[in-house]
Amino acid sequence: MISYILHFNSYSCLICYKYQATALFSVSIESLTKEKKLLYVCLYYLIWGEAANVRFLPEGLCYIFHHLARELEVIMQKQTAEPAGSCISNDGVSFLDQVIYPLYEIVAAEAGNNDNGRAAHSAWRNYDDFNEFFWSEKCFQLGWPWKLSNPFFSKPSRKEQGLISRNHHYGKTSFVEHRTFLHLYHSFHRLWMFLLLMFQGLTIIAFNNGSFDTNTVLELLSLGPTYIIMEFIESVLDILMMYGAYSTSRGSAITRVIWRFCWFTASSLVICYLYM
Repeated sequence: MISYILHFNSYSCLICYKYQATALFSVSIESLTKEKKLLYVCLYYLIWGEAANVRFLPEGLCYIFHHLARELEVIMQKQTAEPAGSCISNDGVSFLDQVIYPLYEIVAAEAGNNDNGRAAHSAWRNYDDFNEFFWSEKCFQLGWPWKLSNPFFSKPSRKEQGLISRNHHYGKTSFVEHRTFLHLYHSFHRLWMFLLLMFQGLTIIAFNNGSFDTNTVLELLSLGPTYIIMEFIESVLDILMMYGAYSTSRGSAITRVIWRFCWFTASSLVICYLYM
């Protein structure tokens, strides 16, 4: 039950963020009757129990739960019980084949295209990419039942292994992990700036015998160019680290990175010129 409540809260956040216009019910658990709580608990655990590796896509399960719960509401209003329309195929009724397997198949195809972990992260989608996709408005394009013709379900071919393909990487997130030692600076740039600026400042004071005269103050002003140059380096790394995700990133995120780069470029030139 605790697990259900935790996942229900995730579902509540999700419909508040994207599904509010089509929300099945109020996002408050207290608004549900005991009968409906029991039905939704059973429905969620039935979905989770048959999800296989798709269990690692909680946002995807929320998407499935959202639509199946709506189908459940329709079925409950009828005189006779009948299978959910999304699970019906020409061969019969199968939740696994019609709902779970399409997701599992594309996740497995992407995992099999990572060259045993050696392929670049920008060249294949992982669980984080699939989860984040269901937080975007693009997830509505998947429809219900699944529209298997959607590029989201396109499998990467072997000849594309290790390559970035706009066609089959529909749904890549705005962050692409790159294997580089530059992460040591990019991820901890504030710590590096603090250490370097402190070292530079204390070194200047030490070489001036601890005195705070005019020359010492003028030399300490060199901390300004050091700081702005380090910020410029960080802005350059922001651009490099986003490589591979520009086509799927929000315009505001790209604009912020570009403006930050332009600002620190201009500031570095001006401050260094004034200091010199």
